[in-house]
Amino acid sequence: MYRCMSGGSDGLTCHGSDRLPQPISPRFQVAFLRKSIPLLIGALAAVGCEPNPTTGAIVLTIEGLPAGVPVAARVTGPDNFATTVPATGTIEGLIPGEYRVRVQSVTVGGDLYTSSVTQQMLNVAAGATESSTIPYALTSGSMDFTIGGLPTGASANVIVRRSDGFARLVPASGVQRGLGAGSYTIHADTTVTAEGDKFGPSAPQQTVTIAASQTPVPVSVAFSQTTGTIALSISGLPSTVPFDPVTVSGPQGYFRSTKVSTSFHGLAPGTYTISAANAAGDCPTMYVANAAQQTIEVSAVGTTMGSVSYANGAANPADLNLRIVSSQVIQVTQDSAGNVPIVANRPALLRIYGIANQCNEVVPGVRVTFSNGTVVNVPAPEASVRTLLSEGTLLATWNVDIPGTEVQAGLSFNAVIDPTNAFAEANESDNRYPASGDKAVNVVALAPVKLVMVPVSQTTHGTGAISQANIDQFLAFSRRVHPVATYDVVLGPTFSTQTNLSSGNDVNGWASILNQLDAARVADAGANGVNRFHHGIVAVPFTGLVIAGIAYVGGWSGLTWDRLPSASEIVAHEFGHNYNQLHAPCPLSIEPGGPNSPDPTYPYYRAQIGKFGYDQATQTLRSPTAYTDVMGYCGSQWISDYMYKRMLANLLARQSAAAAVAAKTTERVLLVWGRIINGAPVLEPAFEIDGRAQLPGPGPHRLAALTPDGSEAFNISFAGNDIADLPGDNESFAFTVPVSALGGQQVESLLLTARGRTVRNRISVEIAAGPTSDPQLRMDRVGAREARLRWNAARYPVVMVRDPASGQVLSFARGGDATLVIDSNELELHYSNRVRSVRVRQAIP
Repeated sequence: MYRCMSGGSDGLTCHGSDRLPQPISPRFQVAFLRKSIPLLIGALAAVGCEPNPTTGAIVLTIEGLPAGVPVAARVTGPDNFATTVPATGTIEGLIPGEYRVRVQSVTVGGDLYTSSVTQQMLNVAAGATESSTIPYALTSGSMDFTIGGLPTGASANVIVRRSDGFARLVPASGVQRGLGAGSYTIHADTTVTAEGDKFGPSAPQQTVTIAASQTPVPVSVAFSQTTGTIALSISGLPSTVPFDPVTVSGPQGYFRSTKVSTSFHGLAPGTYTISAANAAGDCPTMYVANAAQQTIEVSAVGTTMGSVSYANGAANPADLNLRIVSSQVIQVTQDSAGNVPIVANRPALLRIYGIANQCNEVVPGVRVTFSNGTVVNVPAPEASVRTLLSEGTLLATWNVDIPGTEVQAGLSFNAVIDPTNAFAEANESDNRYPASGDKAVNVVALAPVKLVMVPVSQTTHGTGAISQANIDQFLAFSRRVHPVATYDVVLGPTFSTQTNLSSGNDVNGWASILNQLDAARVADAGANGVNRFHHGIVAVPFTGLVIAGIAYVGGWSGLTWDRLPSASEIVAHEFGHNYNQLHAPCPLSIEPGGPNSPDPTYPYYRAQIGKFGYDQATQTLRSPTAYTDVMGYCGSQWISDYMYKRMLANLLARQSAAAAVAAKTTERVLLVWGRIINGAPVLEPAFEIDGRAQLPGPGPHRLAALTPDGSEAFNISFAGNDIADLPGDNESFAFTVPVSALGGQQVESLLLTARGRTVRNRISVEIAAGPTSDPQLRMDRVGAREARLRWNAARYPVVMVRDPASGQVLSFARGGDATLVIDSNELELHYSNRVRSVRVRQAIP
């Protein structure tokens, strides 16, 4: 017989053979038939021909794995060839070329098998077979844990660690497999049961060496109880008593209170004191404890019994005693210790907490004397004096409204309950608060917060609906909850942008508009550009779950939609980000992870405000649990003492630095700006302007100015401003570099390196005292407050448009065709060639 192989581009090579013809791969059959038909016409019918081989094969041999276990090997090669090899076998029909065999570890019943061969390169030739042997061996061992001494159902706190960072929790006895050979440290820590009992290990740490073997190494961890329990029995006290009169205190600051029988678990061994106060019922009923105080000893094992019994008694008017136990000065929020500072020149509420030792029907007044000489007599708020402090109602305290003009540094006061001795008391000597001297109020002076509210005009969606008539509506919630006495607020000129939000969740669009606003702020060297927050109001004509506001964390700029009344709370939220605060952790059902960038140290559950707040506008309290922090995403918002104090600290720090910034003289500077959106850097065209140098602090990103020969005129490291409320990882930057830093050198390009990527801005045209290359500007008035600019964007990709009178930036016009909202007959145009710029004034026809 004859066997024919393809040989060359068109012919066949045939030779005799005593073997049967070999099958041809289907991928080559069509080509074979197309090329062989002309030759077959003249051939003898009895003669059979086959083409020369065009493919090769690889034989893989797997060794060392248990029978039936699939191997984790993958073969890749030319023409996007890829296949997974499950076992020993042959791969046929391979195009000639280089093939890569990659080998991974295999886990069998928890045991780890690895190969000494992790990668092989094989050159496959036509008609040839390459061989590859993959040897596997067991490379893991195991530990057989015996964990004792814990009660049924309790999980052990045992961790297996290795020096390379490997860690595994072992909750109970059993075999732990798949441990690579080497040395391990067994850490055993205290285990706490569901009831609160604590069990400690006899050996907190031990070292175990593991070899590659299927025989486990035995490891024993023994626990024993380290805490005790008090079983407290309370009798004779009805559940209607309004507070917990029985307290348990002991070592390590332990303190608990109750009015019902209960058990206290997890107690450190030592001496504990059980205190029982008398409790008032319906007047004149009193519940009198059999013992005001008792001590018991608690050991590490077992339960110690304690008991308190109450008997009915009656209040004796001769035993009445009135006293003031505490006070509170509150503006927005306050804790019981008065740790929240009071802002000068803002109204405040003074609350005096007076109580009686028993039920009563007396109505004493309180006289408050302030350090400025003001004396206020406050009548009793209720028909009797309470026996228990109650912060949750204003009726429980004697209250004094302090005008903002009297809230000044050095403010202090004292108070006396029943100052005229209208009611007989067993003790008249403890009615003054404090007992001597005055109670000082921590008042801090904060300058007015400077703010520019900016209407933002998009070509497609129009201008954000803010005006002089409704600007206070946007600031209403900020005035109520932020630690600010007054705002120095102005309505800025409309900022026109050619960036149109493509949707309510257009991350790039929101970030770009915010970046433009911040660059405009930095470029403004006038009164409105120094130490002023800039906040844009933008139209968002989309429905559904959309972005409503964004801001820089610790920066000076923010952006909010124009939908009132919700915009008021959103503006306050974004101001909070500018005041350097992250989110309060409040997860939503629509966003299971909660807001991005949550504050890991926020102290209260699900963004609750944690302490009572006070709304001066409505003279009402805000519940610690019913209201959530304005920096979260949940409803019923107020502000926590935690966020309030942190925002105030940030504003005070800015205030101390403001003078230094304002004192800087103007000079020739280079405005550089851009952003990093989900790891992708964007470098906007730079502008050479007159302004104040505003250099950033050092950080992970770099900006370099390169001369034509490639040398660096300057190289600055910096960190961008994080953008809150945008999904993903986003930041922006805008700062100015003194032109003197160029040292008189010509700059050919600017280079931004961030997140491992580099982008470059090269000059588009040369510029000197004026546009060397004609911008081909056409400017027309197209409305009472609108002008249309058209220019050669290939030469000057972005034109910064300013009001020549105020110096405020009206737009970073781009694309060669931009319609701007204007209130002037003349514009100042800065043409950028991506690296530098030139300025001209142009009258509007």
